[in-house]
Amino acid sequence: MPVLTGLIRQIFDRTFYLAANPDVAAAGCDALEHFLDHGLMEGRSPHPAFDPAFYAALMPAGSASASFLHYLHHGAVDPLDPHPLFDTAHYVAQIEAGTLSGQLPLLHFLTVGTRAGLSPNPLFDAAYYRRVNRLGNAHPRHPLLHYIETGWQRGCRTHPLFDPEHYRRVRPDIAAAGVDPLAHYLRHGRHEAASTHELFDAPYYRTVLAGQQAALDAVDAIGPVIHYAMHAGGVLPSPHPLFHRAFYARNHCRSAEDGERDKGGCPDPFLHFLEHGLPAGHDPHPLFDGAFYRRRYPDVASHGDPPFLHFIRHGAREGRAPNACFDLTAYRSGQQTVPAHFPGPAHFPDPAWAGKPRIAMARATGSSRSRRAADAGVPTGSR
Repeated sequence: MPVLTGLIRQIFDRTFYLAANPDVAAAGCDALEHFLDHGLMEGRSPHPAFDPAFYAALMPAGSASASFLHYLHHGAVDPLDPHPLFDTAHYVAQIEAGTLSGQLPLLHFLTVGTRAGLSPNPLFDAAYYRRVNRLGNAHPRHPLLHYIETGWQRGCRTHPLFDPEHYRRVRPDIAAAGVDPLAHYLRHGRHEAASTHELFDAPYYRTVLAGQQAALDAVDAIGPVIHYAMHAGGVLPSPHPLFHRAFYARNHCRSAEDGERDKGGCPDPFLHFLEHGLPAGHDPHPLFDGAFYRRRYPDVASHGDPPFLHFIRHGAREGRAPNACFDLTAYRSGQQTVPAHFPGPAHFPDPAWAGKPRIAMARATGSSRSRRAADAGVPTGSR
């Protein structure tokens, strides 16, 4: 028991325990003593990153010990997750083999991993969390603990690929139940092909992986969003038909010489676009010209959305042109196979082409400048 008590002392969070158990605080008990004498066997949590009920549901049938006691005994060798937001297998995969040497993964995360910047799950980026939610590096709580305790209720973002507001919109049952959207997605949503961001088109992502069976098997096992998050920075296809990785990288992800424009590096163009390029109004594709879109449709400014987001949400459906050389109405009238769910230039199979339909649309606009650009094979919207 002394060994277990020592482990408990290292994990135990006194402030959390008293806040989660007002009866203990009201009685004036010592938090750790109460947990050792009563809370452990009563199934109370010693730390925000340990969920007794969640862990108990994962324990083998017939286990008689309390969930936290079971974790102390078996957590170093059994890959059960202590919390919906702590993916043991994902966390251990980030650590050099042999480094844990029998240590509990959660304890390693609390004592080493938090300082090393290791992520507790594929959709939790601590640096991103601090940045976009304005915690600052001096905030006393680790981003994961901040999120568990208050952040999810405030709608804090954990990763560029996970938009909690969007997830609640597409899953109103989750919003009504008052459930943590990220925890729900990791446990259920990823297996249900739930959408996590309006610009991550999961069916399209799966389509462009056609022929890569190993990748498709991985996508089916862990979900397309997590697959992308785990391989971000590698050779990946675009997760949206109107995002052209090479075009965006060439224009907005250059070397560190670009300073602020580069925002400290651009290992993955799509993630860079979601965090920096989209709010800045950068064009994600040769077929979308944000400057033209703003000039042509001045009412867009009143919506408050970046031009590209307005086009995705409203403009394509309303038949607005994405660039000076493209007439959506004329294109749709001449192309009977345009998908009804997205009546825009995403129908084009290759954004780098200079094919006849685009030239025909340029001529249909009546713009001599557009006609010359199209005839010359210049991609519209490029800089």
